[in-house]
Amino acid sequence: MNHGIYRLVFNVERNAWVAVAECVRGRGKKSARKRVAAVVLGVAASFAALDGAWAARPVAAQLPVPSAARPFVFAGSVNGGQPTTAMINGINTMTVTTQSRTLGLNFDSFDVGSDAAFVLKQPDALSRALFRIWDSNPSQIYGKVTANGQLY
Repeated sequence: MNHGIYRLVFNVERNAWVAVAECVRGRGKKSARKRVAAVVLGVAASFAALDGAWAARPVAAQLPVPSAARPFVFAGSVNGGQPTTAMINGINTMTVTTQSRTLGLNFDSFDVGSDAAFVLKQPDALSRALFRIWDSNPSQIYGKVTANGQLY
């Protein structure tokens, strides 16, 4: 009955197809898709530069695991040595210092309590760190997480 008097156009804001008059112009394809693909490819390439960043999931004994009794429990090693844990101004702080500009850290879960802080010290602002969190639940960060480089 209404054949030929309307057409369907995809509305990005509504994320749905919308019926419009047949004389309404469509926007066509956007060039932003190419830019987004280039950005995603660039980020993937930067992660590929991380030594062993895409390796298989390590065994649970090698992962830092939070504890209700203590804010941080760590087992394993980090490029540049073991992390240190200290009380600074009444806040439990875990500091990881690395000499490597690229770092991959594996966490069974990553939660920071309101009375805790996590500090990652890297060589410079261009350093990159990839946190792989193997928990199916989202991280709960109520404290402070700081790094002088880039954190992914």
